[in-house]
Amino acid sequence: MKPPTPLLLFLLLPVVAPLIAVEPSATATLRASDEALCGPGITTVGDAWEQIGVERATLGDALHNQQFDQVPQRLAVLNSHLAFMRRRSVMVWGEDRRVLDAAVRQVAEATPRLNQLALSARHSELRGEVIWLSGMLDTIAARYPDEALLTSTNVLQQLPPATPSIHLVQDSGLHLVAGHDHELRIGLFTREGNPVLLDDLMETHGARLHALLLNRSFHDYQHLHPTPTDKPGEYVMRYRPTAAGNHRLWVELQPLRTGRPEFPETVLTVEGPASTPPDDPPSDRADVGGFTCQLAIPTGLRAGAISDAQITIIDQYGRPVERLEPLMGAFAHLVGVMDDWYTVVHLHPLGPMPTPTARGGPTIDLRIRPSRGGKMRLFMQFRVDGHDHTARFVMNAEQ
Repeated sequence: MKPPTPLLLFLLLPVVAPLIAVEPSATATLRASDEALCGPGITTVGDAWEQIGVERATLGDALHNQQFDQVPQRLAVLNSHLAFMRRRSVMVWGEDRRVLDAAVRQVAEATPRLNQLALSARHSELRGEVIWLSGMLDTIAARYPDEALLTSTNVLQQLPPATPSIHLVQDSGLHLVAGHDHELRIGLFTREGNPVLLDDLMETHGARLHALLLNRSFHDYQHLHPTPTDKPGEYVMRYRPTAAGNHRLWVELQPLRTGRPEFPETVLTVEGPASTPPDDPPSDRADVGGFTCQLAIPTGLRAGAISDAQITIIDQYGRPVERLEPLMGAFAHLVGVMDDWYTVVHLHPLGPMPTPTARGGPTIDLRIRPSRGGKMRLFMQFRVDGHDHTARFVMNAEQ
């Protein structure tokens, strides 16, 4: 008997190398190895599952058309994406995690058998194995919550921010006074107590950390970018509250391991008499810095529904502003906060990321999906001639 060719040896090897567990401290290596597995376009479990669906369909077509030479390649891609899913599956634990790990391993170990059947053109036996494989993929999918299998694009448009997997801790010795500059230090930690490093996070809107601060009266809104200190998991920012009372701090971040946006939060106390929440009437117009910003939502807002919206900016002479400058990777950055002073609303400016020298305006198109009904304050930051401005709108979302 002739020894197997190198190609045949490759096809008969079980695909188990990608299943090695990676420690949280090796996140930079994880990012590189995941890109090697699936390419840079796969960033979430849902992205990988979508590609697995493509490979599953292609495998079925190859079997139907008896194109057996395509089977090994399709199985290799499928196994790579399963390995990616397994390594990013922090949302699966307990018995579901045990079943998931076992199923992914069984698929990897069965791959040489399927490859050998394909190389031998044993159609009926291969068909039975592919049916088994399809059942294993269904078993794997059933271990995940439905939202985990949404693609990264659908996550942004259909889901509210995830329940934080990262905890935010404020400096215990913090003493804030309205009108004064402060060095605000925070700590970010995983559920296991491990410090969260910048390499553990994906970059969004030009940064890996966005600190959003808003007082209880919904007027003192600030957007800052914490920077790491020499202490792992500790970050610092310069903060000057303009009003006394309670201020909520959200840190917008996107863990590399889940690919989903999170907003861990805490409440800061600023010395002085607290302000009471105003009964703001709805306002679709904001005048700031010599500019008028007009908000239009033709269909109105409804909890759980995506609404198209548009903001038009004109100058003090009524002329359309067509010189908006890029700010955090877009021509505007938008944040909505519901009247519970807790729920952050996902807002999505539409269009490609502009180059640094590009100019935009006079309109900003966006999509709004309130996760609950009630009043929402919308803050839009934009930049003109090197100066930043913040427009504030008040809207009602039907339940």
